[in-house]
Amino acid sequence: AAAIADACAQAGVPGADAAVVAGNTTMLTLLSGREPRPLAIAPFTADCLFGLEETLAGIPVYYPACAAAYMGADITCAALATGLCEQTETTLLMDIGTNGELMLWHAGQLFAASAAAGPAFEGGEISQGCGGVIGAIDRVWVENNALGAHVIGGGQATGLCGSGLMDAIAALLALGRIDPSGAADAPAFALVDGVRLTAGDVRAVQLAKAAVAAAVETLLNAAGITAFQVSRLLLAGGFGSRLNIASAAAIGLIPPALAGRARAVGNAALAGASALLLDTALRPKADAIAARAQVLALGGNASFEHRFLQAIPFPGG
Repeated sequence: AAAIADACAQAGVPGADAAVVAGNTTMLTLLSGREPRPLAIAPFTADCLFGLEETLAGIPVYYPACAAAYMGADITCAALATGLCEQTETTLLMDIGTNGELMLWHAGQLFAASAAAGPAFEGGEISQGCGGVIGAIDRVWVENNALGAHVIGGGQATGLCGSGLMDAIAALLALGRIDPSGAADAPAFALVDGVRLTAGDVRAVQLAKAAVAAAVETLLNAAGITAFQVSRLLLAGGFGSRLNIASAAAIGLIPPALAGRARAVGNAALAGASALLLDTALRPKADAIAARAQVLALGGNASFEHRFLQAIPFPGG
């Protein structure tokens, strides 16, 4: 109730008549007061995949449908906002964060998977990691055989956010300071104003990007296609919107074949949730997206695990 009141205050309105909440399945389970235990215990199922309206804090709240226990309403909303299932071309939608949620639309079929990438892309488990806030280094490049960097807000750097992290590693690979195995020629690399990237940070990114890259390859394999047959790559979410696509390809986060076909689509989950709030007639469309998704379970999947190990080195190894 307090969060709803705060949101209304920020919007300058006296109160809410209705709401749509999009998030992962666990978030919706907790918010709606349901029992979360099945989500935490094998086989990790959900008692409810939503696509329903309930009353919360005295107002009707719609929870969009989730495709699976680990494929939340946020990716459903992103698919709705981008018109993923209305595309005439093969399209891959990626929302990269702590969980890399992926949907692939090909020949009238929708394939989906979620990879546990960990928090590195959002600044977690990085020695001086942070979100995309004032003071974060968000871009790094090679300049006169050294590193140049941009700080959000233009002041003193206080940390390194996900997009800057990708750029820094891509730049160090280009300079030969990191080799394809991930080995670095120094224990740490100074970026600017005392912010540095450590060899441990590089390893954390290797594991995170390998999980996402392996999930992409597993998804493509399930559809019987290669990256060359994907016409468009849509990068959703805050991290995806700030991501330097060339850097993402350079470190192996996305297939190099898709670098020229990628575009950021912003906070597509929010856009989809907003559309559902403004037009309740879209609810069956969102439900249909979740229902038609063929969700691949990656945990314990030998093919995924093999691809994950292959994806740990940076390209060129």
